[in-house]
Amino acid sequence: MGCDIHPYWEAKFPDGTWQMIEEVDCGRSYDWFGLAAGVRREFNESLEPRGMPDSPSWAWEYICERWGLDFHSKSWLTPSELAEVNRLWQRKINDDRDDDYDPKSERVRDFIVPLTPDHIITGIRIPDGKGTLKKIPFAGTLTEFVGSNDIEDKVRLVFAFDN
Repeated sequence: MGCDIHPYWEAKFPDGTWQMIEEVDCGRSYDWFGLAAGVRREFNESLEPRGMPDSPSWAWEYICERWGLDFHSKSWLTPSELAEVNRLWQRKINDDRDDDYDPKSERVRDFIVPLTPDHIITGIRIPDGKGTLKKIPFAGTLTEFVGSNDIEDKVRLVFAFDN
């Protein structure tokens, strides 16, 4: 049975509350999963899942509650931690290449791209009471949303896995 990751970006609004701003569309890479939270693969560099972050967004709590026990290895990463996981993942890809490697055939990219201060936010995600998330419009940059160009402690990727 496959294991999928469910990642979402949260940002800290100037009033101190965390808001879910985006769902991340990504594929399935057990190497990346293993590095980010020790799921399905073990590496010396694997991070341990952190559980729920302090003061999660209402939307993230809702998603976790809806999945229940089938949602495991909850964790979160800051932008710099995400960049480090991506760096380790790229190194793993390079180390695994064999003599028949064709660089044109492989998509080498960040698995999940870290946000930058100029990232455009189009809305905040909140539960709609019907089992899905609805989007409340917000038009502006991440800097405008969090009130600072320094986003390291004001943005995080929350994620969990299913089986």
